Amino acid sequence: MNTIEPQKLSSSAVSTTDTDVERDYNDEGTFASLLASFSDEFDRMCEERHEEGARKYGPGKFLTVDTFQEALEEIVDLANYARYTYIKVRMLQYAVALAITENQVPITDQGFAKVSDFRRSGS
Repeated sequence: MNTIEPQKLSSSAVSTTDTDVERDYNDEGTFASLLASFSDEFDRMCEERHEEGARKYGPGKFLTVDTFQEALEEIVDLANYARYTYIKVRMLQYAVALAITENQVPITDQGFAKVSDFRRSGS
């Protein structure tokens, strides 16, 4: 399974401090830049996968296989990934809600909790 390494993101898209994170999500320009960066990243990954497939199986192999059956199998895989991701997101949502409650973190008008409002363990 491929994972996206943080260093693959442009340096402008990676925040290193609580203030940076808060700024990134409150600044429309930075947020739009993040969306564009992730969209470009998706396009590059699609192109890389296409090129990898062409090298591995031949440039026109997709014309000689049942891509409908392949797609059906991929949809089933995607459905399973969606379930796994749903569970992970719900676990994250639960953990964040618990941390917000335990640390009495206020929620902004936009629905975000400021990272700087979280207290570190033991403080």
